[in-house]
Amino acid sequence: MHPSSKFANRVDILIRFFLYVLIFWLPYSKAVVEICVIVGAALWLVKRTSLFLAKRGEGEASDFLESFKPASSCLTLPIGLFLVACVISISGSLFWQSSLRAFFTKTLEWFAIYFLVVEVFNRKKHVWTALIIFVFTAFSTAVDGLVQYYLTHRDVFMGYALTEGYRVTAGFSHANGLGAFFTMAIPVTLSFAMIAWHSFRLRAFLWAAFAVMVWAFLLTFSRASWFAVLASVLFMSLFWLKKAIASRLIVLLFVICLGMTGYFKLTTTAADQRLRPQNISASLGWRLAIWKDSLQMIKDRPFFGHGINSYMKLFQEYRRRRGGEGGGVYSPTYAHNSYLQLAAETGLAGLSAFALILGTLMCRATKAYRKFVKGHLPREGGLFLGLMGGCVAYFTQSIFDVDFYSLQLVALIWYMIGVLISMQKLLCNSDGCDI
Repeated sequence: MHPSSKFANRVDILIRFFLYVLIFWLPYSKAVVEICVIVGAALWLVKRTSLFLAKRGEGEASDFLESFKPASSCLTLPIGLFLVACVISISGSLFWQSSLRAFFTKTLEWFAIYFLVVEVFNRKKHVWTALIIFVFTAFSTAVDGLVQYYLTHRDVFMGYALTEGYRVTAGFSHANGLGAFFTMAIPVTLSFAMIAWHSFRLRAFLWAAFAVMVWAFLLTFSRASWFAVLASVLFMSLFWLKKAIASRLIVLLFVICLGMTGYFKLTTTAADQRLRPQNISASLGWRLAIWKDSLQMIKDRPFFGHGINSYMKLFQEYRRRRGGEGGGVYSPTYAHNSYLQLAAETGLAGLSAFALILGTLMCRATKAYRKFVKGHLPREGGLFLGLMGGCVAYFTQSIFDVDFYSLQLVALIWYMIGVLISMQKLLCNSDGCDI
């Protein structure tokens, strides 16, 4: 092996280490997430520079841009189009300095995580290791949430109190954040548990972990997250290899949800209030009012928006006074709909490019999954389907919340999308699965 290739392999090992650390600490430390991304990107630059200089030193023709081009994938072009739309939105923003800073410190971080995962997770064991770490972290987070709810009333590691006095948060600052985290963790863990493992102890642990996660997940009382996970399970049931198992699984989940809802109504007054239809209607009405004002922001600058990171600055000019006794105003920081906020900041051009990313991802993933079925790869196919289900749940929940604007949650989704694409590259044959 050439010395430069040996060095590159060693750097890849270091990048993978920091990516494993990132997914392990993700629910509990934003600082660790930031550090891991920065160090991983710096190591990537060192690796690509060394390879570029090695070729130049040997007299080989080496194009600079080609040497520093991110790993190729089916999402490279859509991501490029989205970034172009972001740059154009920044150029016309009233807050261009803030937008430019957010572009480099937030938006590019999404795709740095994605491209790092795609490049260095180049063996099956790398993918399996990352997912095993993620399941263990999700299980630990669920246990922390149960301890918080039943014993300490505060998160063990971060000291966070229960949201509204009864909603579990674990290491997240709000219960909705934990709910969004579980929208990815529950489908992935479920797919792990349903794979035909030879070890009884491993199967037992995975099903126990799944049960603990579901319990903690329900205690978040995040209604949007509940809806998203059910949508994910329904999506997975359309593709599952064993339809009978999928059908029983859906019935089981609905029974669990109904049983837990009845338990909450009988034992928790505050939870009963949250589950009342009139309160659900009021919450949805509040969001609809915000969305209506957000649409006005989009109408004013429809093509390229007001610029990244401008929503919270401009929304106060568009907000309306609430009716009823006392009037008052609502002044949310975010739109509580990630897609509307994205459109307000990057315009319909940015939203369309982002939709192209999601559409390409799901179309290619569906094609790859069908190939796994034909190739008799039930274990890999089942796990792949779990990742697809997690993505469906996450992007469904984002309709009602701020997932695109949470460091931990956005890092999670682009990490898992990277894992999904890595699995496609590793498991698809070159003659039938174009990625």
